[in-house]
Amino acid sequence: MNDLDSLKKRASKVKSTLDQKIGVRQTHLNNLDVETKIFDENTYNKQLNSASIDLLNLASFQRRKNTVQHLETLIDAFSKAVYGQEYTFFFKVYDTSLTKLEPMMRKPASNDDFMEVDLKDGSGGGLLEIDSFAARLACNEIEGYQGPLFLDETFKSLSADKKVLDLMNVLEEYVKQTKKQFFFINHKADVYGKIADKILLTELVNKSTKVSEVSFEEIVTKYTYTVPKDEDEVED
Repeated sequence: MNDLDSLKKRASKVKSTLDQKIGVRQTHLNNLDVETKIFDENTYNKQLNSASIDLLNLASFQRRKNTVQHLETLIDAFSKAVYGQEYTFFFKVYDTSLTKLEPMMRKPASNDDFMEVDLKDGSGGGLLEIDSFAARLACNEIEGYQGPLFLDETFKSLSADKKVLDLMNVLEEYVKQTKKQFFFINHKADVYGKIADKILLTELVNKSTKVSEVSFEEIVTKYTYTVPKDEDEVED
């Protein structure tokens, strides 16, 4: 009996030890299962984040591409309308991601040839003003801006009469198509007043500013002095 009891005790201890080891093993298996699920979830999230970043980069690139195309289209349209069909605006692209661009103008040169020049350095002030203005319009359209645009002596470098007239025509057409509202602040009401819905005249009276509404006819007959120009005078 003593041997049997001793054997039973030993068997009980072995069983207890096995139960403990089985419990520890099961705990490790449970922990491993939890860690595996966490790892799988992290891997999935990483793949999802990578795909999202790729999608955002693609969307960002597509937006840049659309922006560049919209700018080129509108600036080129204004350039051609005022300076002629021989003028072509475009961006010189230095990288495939469209992050480095240079505004360029292709325009007539001597001997019926053409030349490509940096818009900032190789063009007159009038052309630069026209293209800068068109760029502002394009950016407003891209951003969905619906408010008015204030123009303070914006086209002061545009001196040739025909170019001013061509600018008025393209502006008038742009307003008809877009319903945009412009406020011109300048000293050429006899020019820009031709297409204005309302003209407000500011005068200094007794050290105070007087603002009154006048007609285009009044501007021409009462407030305009025309300086004679030579026939060969052209814009810089």
